[in-house]
Amino acid sequence: MSTVDLPDGHLACRVCGVPARPGEVEQIHLPATRPDGFPLAAPQRDQVLALTRCPTCEDRQQAALRLAAAHPALVGRLGPDRAGQACEGVLTALALALPSRPAPSEHISDAELGCLVRHLANAGLAAAWAAAPHGRRGLASLVPFGHLLDADRATLREAAAAALKERMATGQPPVEVPPPAARSERNAQPADGACLLCGVESVQMPAATVARLGGRQAAAADAWQSLTASTHALGGRRSPTKLTGHLCPQCADARESVGSVGPSWRERAYLGHLRRTGQDDEARLASVAPGALPAWAVSGAAPSREPWAHLRR
Repeated sequence: MSTVDLPDGHLACRVCGVPARPGEVEQIHLPATRPDGFPLAAPQRDQVLALTRCPTCEDRQQAALRLAAAHPALVGRLGPDRAGQACEGVLTALALALPSRPAPSEHISDAELGCLVRHLANAGLAAAWAAAPHGRRGLASLVPFGHLLDADRATLREAAAAALKERMATGQPPVEVPPPAARSERNAQPADGACLLCGVESVQMPAATVARLGGRQAAAADAWQSLTASTHALGGRRSPTKLTGHLCPQCADARESVGSVGPSWRERAYLGHLRRTGQDDEARLASVAPGALPAWAVSGAAPSREPWAHLRR
């Protein structure tokens, strides 16, 4: 870390750390500690670190406030102060990670700004000189952000890359996300390749969501719910061996509604499927005995693009 003693009449910029003539001054109270960082046994007055903003970082803050003000949805969600801070974190992170790219326009969509805030706001705010103020009284950074380590800059670049990847995915076709591989369990046989209950082989997720979560594997872990159940609870013959696999979001929701795994759950899930596909005919369901609604995992059928296709065999 390249630091210098503060010149007379200057304060360190709270963002980039360089010496600057005081404009608006911010005071940070630092609890008095021993050299090893532990609190002192005898109470002492806290130290005060006075900071300001250099002209470059002041301009960036004003741009951040304008960006936040142009997006009432963000202000409504975070509040005006936090929205402004989040946008400043975004602009700071982009300036460090992608210095050759222009700052985002005030006219970007709420979705685009939300993506940038999710990925970059915290990383940008954490890069500020004021984010780690201990031991910095009377000092400044020799160059803007000279206090950052290589690892800090790598973290910023990774965050920027993730944000750009998600933005590029916006508007792309939905992504088919199959279930994860079933986990290995004692006395449980894996039932891979589809939803344990309805047999659907994949679910569709927005491409931007898949990118935000970190790829198809992470998206699968987010979308699919793991389940281990007896073959009898799944509508099959009794067996000492259980089945383990995953449920699609619709079948997982039905399980949450019923609160158990068994005939009522299978009926709820199948009726929900009929309603979603415009077949709201409870008489059809009433004509099917609970035992005749076996889960895909006990049916012996192959995975299908359509839910409950194993009932039409």
